[in-house]
Amino acid sequence: MVWCSYCAKDQEAERDDINGFTCCMGCGRVLADDSYSTEVTFTKGADGSSQAEGNFIRSGQTSMIRLAGAQGRVLGFQSDSHEKTLNKGKNEIREIAERLSIRPRDDIVQAAHRFYTIAVERNFTRGRPTPRVAGACLYIVCRQENKPYMLIDFSDSLQTNVYVLGAVFLQLCQLLRLEQHPIMQRPVDPSLFIHRFADRLQFGKKMHAVANSALRLVASMKRDWMQTGRRPSGVCGAALFIAAHIHGFERSKADVVSVVHICEATLKKRLVEFEQTESGSLTAEEFDMKAKEIDLQIRVGLVSPQIEGKGTTTIMCEHKDMGVVHFAHGLCRGCYDEVKGYLHNDEEVRLKTIIWTEMNKEYLEEQEQKRAAIEASEKARIAAFEAAATNSASAAELAAAAAAAVAKLRKDRKQKRQDEANRPPADSAADAARHMLVSKKLSSKVNYSVLANLFDADNPEKEKQQAKEEATDDRENKRQRKVTFEDDLTEQVPNVEAKEEITVVMEREKVEEKVEEKVEEKVEEKDVEEEEVYDEDEEAHFEESAPYDEEDYYDEYE
Repeated sequence: MVWCSYCAKDQEAERDDINGFTCCMGCGRVLADDSYSTEVTFTKGADGSSQAEGNFIRSGQTSMIRLAGAQGRVLGFQSDSHEKTLNKGKNEIREIAERLSIRPRDDIVQAAHRFYTIAVERNFTRGRPTPRVAGACLYIVCRQENKPYMLIDFSDSLQTNVYVLGAVFLQLCQLLRLEQHPIMQRPVDPSLFIHRFADRLQFGKKMHAVANSALRLVASMKRDWMQTGRRPSGVCGAALFIAAHIHGFERSKADVVSVVHICEATLKKRLVEFEQTESGSLTAEEFDMKAKEIDLQIRVGLVSPQIEGKGTTTIMCEHKDMGVVHFAHGLCRGCYDEVKGYLHNDEEVRLKTIIWTEMNKEYLEEQEQKRAAIEASEKARIAAFEAAATNSASAAELAAAAAAAVAKLRKDRKQKRQDEANRPPADSAADAARHMLVSKKLSSKVNYSVLANLFDADNPEKEKQQAKEEATDDRENKRQRKVTFEDDLTEQVPNVEAKEEITVVMEREKVEEKVEEKVEEKVEEKDVEEEEVYDEDEEAHFEESAPYDEEDYYDEYE
């Protein structure tokens, strides 16, 4: 059913594919005419010359929009938005491949463009710059084809942060379900980058000799498990640095670092790790001889070149020279059982989970509060929509309560930040450290109540003040207990004369207590004065004994 403007209603339509038009079955009016001809037609211009009609389009460009001007003149053609996005991505991929000199360029570009097409169809390009998505697609193809290009090379070409580009690459791998693919799971072989880096270090005619030595060093590092868990650039840098000095090239660490894109500290670590291996203690001649022997054994089939993975059959543990039988993962039965002992069983995992949960209780509570706040805000939003649709009073109350809870949580956080900002400066370094530990909560293992007493232990004035306050509290408590006892005793005595005697005795005791308090205060003041006098005498003695004459000292020595 199509709309016919002549009949003013929906009518059945018939399409003639041969003639290329669609007509109304009610009135016979031609509703659409999309007849195309593959024949080339020519038109004559004003000067009498003939020219072909039509426009040239690029390969792969399918959908076009005709731009017509006044009097039916054809001004040009324009592709739709989808075609523009795909063509823009393909051009960006081609430019990146050209800048990095990736060969064969056309095959690599076509493979990367297929990934880019999938990304566009799944809306992965929304919110992400086209060069980053194009670079990630091209890097995936390079990983599949074992091309000697690292992610930092694409980062330099695009002038973007390598971590930002790496995040786009990982997200694209998740979109394409490639995160568990063996190509992405296995580590990158450092041997792929040796010739490329060696060419940049300008070894001249000896470039291939240096590269071969570096390849043997990389193979030795792989046999010693130095490649596992490390980036290939660090292993390549260490191998090239050693190979360059073996062949007499004085290349500094800074030269190698500028080529392989690592810091000097990483290069030093890889060199120290290689020094601790068995091959690190050999000379250059001994190392070449051992490498040739291993190559010969690999050709004959005595040694498997595979180092990692489930198919490993070579003994790589410390018992490899004792003739033991391979058990699993390159280990004998004894070493495998020892390594397995370091792993937790189900019961140990359960206990460790309980311990971790108890130690991080505060963090888990904060996360639970955040989750509850998010759920409350979501409920408030849903309730607000339902209340607007149904005018339900209960839904409106629920939305108001949830919004109030979220507002209260935000207000508490804001008040806490304001209190921390308006806190007065600390009186001492100990007070500042105590406030910092209490506010930051650096560890749940710290007993902050004991920590407060620890800071007060080095303050003698505070200790004296605290002792004085305790003594005053004790006297006040004693006096209060005595007054209570006197009141009870007075109520229990019926005779008036006995009550008067008791009152006289109590007043006499009060006077004696006041005298004792004054005596104690005098004694404390005297002790303080004696301490001050002692400190002054000690300083005076130090000042008298401190200076000495250097000449007298030498005379006594002679």
